[in-house]
Amino acid sequence: MRKSVRIGLEAATVIGLWFLSNFFYSLLWRFIETRYGVGESSLTDFLLQHGPPIIPPLILLSALWYIHYGRPMVSRTPNDDGKFVPMPKAAAMAYGELRAIGSTWAAAADDLSAQTGVSEKIYFAGALSGEVPIYGKHPPSDIYEVINSNAFPRGGFEDDGAIFRYYGEKNPLYVEIAVEASDLRKAIDLMKNPKYAEG
Repeated sequence: MRKSVRIGLEAATVIGLWFLSNFFYSLLWRFIETRYGVGESSLTDFLLQHGPPIIPPLILLSALWYIHYGRPMVSRTPNDDGKFVPMPKAAAMAYGELRAIGSTWAAAADDLSAQTGVSEKIYFAGALSGEVPIYGKHPPSDIYEVINSNAFPRGGFEDDGAIFRYYGEKNPLYVEIAVEASDLRKAIDLMKNPKYAEG
């Protein structure tokens, strides 16, 4: 589903919940007024005085929380809402930004490529795997999971970083590898620091 359509449906849901909450809320307080009478108890007085401005916003916030966090998440796909970046693109971004400032990271990637033929994207896929959590699908699963960092020394990236395979294994361990956009930005900014590169 396109992001704009999903946002529109969520907005319509929130508006509908808002009107329903106000309708049932008014019925509730009308029942309280009729059944118990205003001022009959200090608790009723307090609720009648402070309830109207408090309860509808709480209901609205609860609806928003459920829409964004309460629904079960079966599978996360790279680039949904801009949250994930496929590894080939992430590696290219890291290489491009670091090369633009003359970073030793980019120079090392260029040297490795010239000497061994390993692409710059593969180099940076490996570099990013040491800096941030990496996500992938373990075939035949269609669900993304965080790759255990202990796996990386036992294998290597292929297809510009989109695949990870153990050395000597025929089948890939993970495919459609990706990194969170926020983590990628943090890693690139960290790698731009000359002191970090030297360390």
